[in-house]
Amino acid sequence: MSGPACPFTESAHSPSAQCVIFLHGKRVGSHYPCLYAGCVRCHSRWVLVVLALVAVFLSACGGTTAPASSASRSDTGSGSGSGSGTVAFVANFAYADQPGTTITEVSLGKRRVERSITLGRLPSAFAATARGTKLLVADEGSDRLSILSVTAAKVVAVVRVGLEPDAIAVTPNGATALVADFGANTVTPVDLTTMKALPPIPVGLEPDAIAVTPNGATALVADFGANTVTPVALTTMKALPPTYVGVDPTGVASAPGGSVAWVSGGSSIVPLSLATLHAGTALGAGGIAEAIAIGPAPGAGDGNGGGTGGTGSNGGTAAWVALQDGWVNAVDLASGAIEARVYVGGRPSAIAIPASTG
Repeated sequence: MSGPACPFTESAHSPSAQCVIFLHGKRVGSHYPCLYAGCVRCHSRWVLVVLALVAVFLSACGGTTAPASSASRSDTGSGSGSGSGTVAFVANFAYADQPGTTITEVSLGKRRVERSITLGRLPSAFAATARGTKLLVADEGSDRLSILSVTAAKVVAVVRVGLEPDAIAVTPNGATALVADFGANTVTPVDLTTMKALPPIPVGLEPDAIAVTPNGATALVADFGANTVTPVALTTMKALPPTYVGVDPTGVASAPGGSVAWVSGGSSIVPLSLATLHAGTALGAGGIAEAIAIGPAPGAGDGNGGGTGGTGSNGGTAAWVALQDGWVNAVDLASGAIEARVYVGGRPSAIAIPASTG
């Protein structure tokens, strides 16, 4: 299959997938990464990681649709979040027949490309280290993890991981990266001090999403091909018995301090108790779910519903679910009701809700 060259405008969004950014229940940005979405499962999926302060990001974007991005930093490299610019890194040509070997640095403040950085084949997933000084890139076509200095914008280390690395998470203490190897059915831990891979951890079939629980004790791995979530105990780096969720899981997320993780997949979202690791009763997502993020319900704290069809509940927590048909639905986690719908177009493949700076 083939797809178009990566645009920095919304005019050429079809048939690309799209990442979406929400803040306080309102869409504040979106972009169209180069992912061809015509296949049954496009497993070159993006994760958007915000390294700079949200206030700076919104200032740079003017509250409107942002250029394509997957990780950002201050233009000055000071890490203070001050100044007018934010830099994003974009994975180029992340689909099978034109995998590409570069990511592009883009100034969101200046609205221009700054430079191209050569990595391995098919860079397809990103994560940031705890302080935001390094960007971790899964080179899916090269079976490796590239570690990029954010300030220098160059590769400082390369670590061999498993077959087709497809997702990355970093432990809260910043010591370890966890790489989901889609083609190997494993998770490869990487020591970020020594930059060495540790023994791979067998998980379920086709792991394609990974998240660390708020207490930092467990990684939850969404096994797309097995309809399960496999917990990995981070103290022992051993997989625990998988939990059947039955929804072709595509994403997993939880709120800081929360006691439940939510798993997206199929046309549902499924709660997973972090205490018992048991799945609960599924809620309808309103369409085929591609990704999930947990955040404030529509209207929480801003006095209005936001989006389309918002109830203006002014409280509570919602799962913001990116759907295959171009919609993002806000599902109230207490009632199961769809409180708001926002049409973003394309085929959304990732969603992030940056923390508020106040």
